[in-house]
Amino acid sequence: MIDKTKNFNLAYGAILIALLIIVQYTTSFFSNQLLTGTCVNTILALSVFKTNLKTSLLVAVVSPSLAFLLGIGPKIPLFIPFLIISNCIFVYFIWLGLYYSKQKSKYSFIFLFLGICFGAVLKSFFIYLSSIYVIPLFLLLNDLQKKMLGMAFSFVACISSILGGFLAYWIDRTTILKKL
Repeated sequence: MIDKTKNFNLAYGAILIALLIIVQYTTSFFSNQLLTGTCVNTILALSVFKTNLKTSLLVAVVSPSLAFLLGIGPKIPLFIPFLIISNCIFVYFIWLGLYYSKQKSKYSFIFLFLGICFGAVLKSFFIYLSSIYVIPLFLLLNDLQKKMLGMAFSFVACISSILGGFLAYWIDRTTILKKL
């Protein structure tokens, strides 16, 4: 039974990574960070709902890396490790909320709600701090560029993470994916 579950998680993870590539490529034509971010965060959250933590973290790590390699992601290579860490933060807190929601059946949605919201806020806070304090150590940016970089990634990341988390919850609960 363990091998079957492990194989299922790997297969589902591979499908989600392929879906991520398709979604990132397709939404890149619109040049809309909110649209792309929401779609990517939906897939990241779905990975938590459908697989284990290890596979979800793998999807979170691969997403920005492949997007960059395919030329559809961030244009600053230095930013990729920060996006990876922020994705991992988001995935971990959703997993934590899901874990506690399974433990406490009376208030299960509250734990999941908190996991999605805390994950989104901490993800965006991490990106904001990275873009304001760490990235400028390696790139020559003026104060306005620092603020714009921080706000562009943090605010949009927070909104798209929350939307993606709840969209994934809705997809997971209302579609055929629930039976898988």
